[in-house]
Amino acid sequence: MHDSHSTFVITTTATGRRAGVISLHQRPKHAPSIGYWIGKSARGQGIATEAVIRICRWGFEDLGLPVITWMARVGNDASRAVALKAGFQMEGTLRLRVTSQGRLRDCWSGSDSGKVGSPRQGYEESCSANARYASSSKRTNLTSSTLA
Repeated sequence: MHDSHSTFVITTTATGRRAGVISLHQRPKHAPSIGYWIGKSARGQGIATEAVIRICRWGFEDLGLPVITWMARVGNDASRAVALKAGFQMEGTLRLRVTSQGRLRDCWSGSDSGKVGSPRQGYEESCSANARYASSSKRTNLTSSTLA
């Protein structure tokens, strides 16, 4: 396996405007991980949670990934809330693990194994029963930006 990442532009279904970006990273000898960024005007609408659910579903169902990890700087409560709503389980705090504003900082770490019965399932059903990861749904579209 070689380093790869799949990046998608998140757009809103209603307006087609860009709301953010989400990526799935795969590196040899590391668990696959996600990263996401949502613009200020699109926050608080469930857009990030839906995008995380959809990219994880793609990773589990189509790529056969056994687990997907997530990390965010300690204090990034919005990112943590998205991860929890999307079915990630918090695993702990890693000391001096991420660089933010030119300094090493602590970060939260979590993972999702895609197991049946995760909190993700109830959220998925409530926001878009028939949505697929790479097509339109109630709130978001994911458009492939970069595949490497």
